[in-house]
Amino acid sequence: MEYYFKAPTDIGDRLVIVVDPMLATANSAIAAVDRLKRRGATNLRFLCLLAAPEGIERFTAAHPDVPVFTAAIDSHLNEEGYIVPGLGDAWATGCTEPNRLQGRDRRQGFVNAGHNSRC
Repeated sequence: MEYYFKAPTDIGDRLVIVVDPMLATANSAIAAVDRLKRRGATNLRFLCLLAAPEGIERFTAAHPDVPVFTAAIDSHLNEEGYIVPGLGDAWATGCTEPNRLQGRDRRQGFVNAGHNSRC
């Protein structure tokens, strides 16, 4: 269900960076890029803070022309589609657990997920 969409008429002439905090199942990211492409966007990038390998795979299969950039890639998705170890419910958690991410075995740094190279 689309709630609101507004894009410039010259979007085809612009670099469009789609930003989402997490790339889990990739459903929302794929839908957003689908909509932007229907409007005429051709020069797109996807940027997130945390991704699951399944989401990266699904997104790049749907949009192989859109590079994915992420700060970290976690282990996998659980049976409910949440990133493991992930951030839990990021919207409900907010900043109430400041030490939660310490000690995680997670790739660090800014990663171009489509090319497996650090940027």
